[in-house]
Order: sequence, then structure tokens, then C-alpha cells
Amino acid sequence: MIPIQAITSGLYLITSLMTILLFLRSQYAAALTLSLLVTQGWRVTSETLRADYRGGGVVSTYQLMGLLAIPYTLCLPLLFTVPAVPEPNMLVGLQSLWNPAVVLFLQGLWAAVFVLFGKSMVTGSSISFHVHHDRI
Repeated sequence: MIPIQAITSGLYLITSLMTILLFLRSQYAAALTLSLLVTQGWRVTSETLRADYRGGGVVSTYQLMGLLAIPYTLCLPLLFTVPAVPEPNMLVGLQSLWNPAVVLFLQGLWAAVFVLFGKSMVTGSSISFHVHHDRI
């Protein structure tokens, strides 16, 4: 059995560190392209390695979406070029996180996402307790 989740976690961690470095060096198109090519390419590949039922077709819907995302991602930097983009400044970015309006907005966003998506509409569960009368 292949540990798909562990491989995915390691691959995505390495990719995220590389794309952060590219972003901080103002190589925005390269950061986007690398992150999307790795994640969507791995999605297509990992789906073939999983040992679960993915439908009656040869290619699952997720694989198809990943395959379509790759050429789409390659075209984005060609279609949308921004002539003068400021260089990233981590100190300014970290300082902006401590603005009370930003903190309250992020907390409100978290609460809204938790309320809307925190409970499954498909699955359910229950907890029950009982006493073993013969052991009292």
C-alpha cells in the first residue's frame, strides 16, 4: 500500500517553501506556475495510485479537473501581465496583520466558514452510553 497522504504532505510542503521563495523574489508567475503544476500534476498521478473506487471511467473527475488546470495555469502568465508590481515586504505584511480591523475580519470570516461548512449535511453521528448492570 502506498502512503499517498504522507507523500502528498511532503511534496506540498517542499513546493510551498519553493513558491514562497519565488514569491519573495518577485517571481510571481513562476511561483503560480510551479505551485499549480506540482499540485495538479500530483492530483492526476496520485488518483491512479489510490486503492479506492473512482467511478466507472478511466479518468476520474478530479483527474480531469487537474489535467484542465495545467494548460489553464500555463496560459495565465501570458494573458495577465502586470507591468509594475511592488516588491514583497514581509515586515509590512506582518505588521498589517496586527491591525484590529484585519484581525476582526479574519475572525469573522473564520466564524462564518465554521458555521456554514463545519457540519456535514451528508453524514451524521451519535454518542450513546449505557451501564453494564452485571458489573455493578
